[in-house]
Amino acid sequence: VNNAGGGSTNPDLENSELEGNMSNFEYTININAKSVLRLCQMAFPHLAESKGEIVNVSSICGQPNGAVINDVSILLHR
Repeated sequence: VNNAGGGSTNPDLENSELEGNMSNFEYTININAKSVLRLCQMAFPHLAESKGEIVNVSSICGQPNGAVINDVSILLHR
């Protein structure tokens, strides 16, 4: 079960992305999406052998000024 992540709900950081500052977006992608993908890649051989399954848990509710966090959570759903 993957259930870890983070990000900022600071409106100043959210607005800075509209002005070209992608650091908050990149941080959020790295911590919330790429880390899950990498963990799944590492676990896959073991899970395939044992017929195990992967469960990804993302956010259960959006946050005000949390557009990046909310959007990245969508990546974990299929």
